[in-house]
Amino acid sequence: MGRPPKITDEVVKLLEDAFKLDAPITEACQYAGISRTAYYDYINAHPEFLDRLERLKSMTRFKIRGKVISRALKDANFGLNYLKLKCDDFKEKRKVNTEHELINSDMSSSLAKLTDAFLQDIKEGKDG
Repeated sequence: MGRPPKITDEVVKLLEDAFKLDAPITEACQYAGISRTAYYDYINAHPEFLDRLERLKSMTRFKIRGKVISRALKDANFGLNYLKLKCDDFKEKRKVNTEHELINSDMSSSLAKLTDAFLQDIKEGKDG
């Protein structure tokens, strides 16, 4: 096995560009032409660089969040969908079936089938 490629200033710039686009580590490494191992070795030797990359990712998310909020303020449906995703008060409540509810549901379904069969028998003049 050869030595991992040296992380040059050009590779650092490529990593920064990738993280500005909120790229995952694997994609950023592929874009910069390095292995994940080389990336982690560099991060371990330069922990301040990891902080910089995290800030770059955060800034991108912050800018996008600003655009989303701006649109939400102009478009009520978009805004409502945003709130449904972000706020518990706006999330649609889902009914969770308990075992008891499932049994009752199955019984109701069976009862409906029996009632349908009984009504059919009455129409055909059959005695129970």
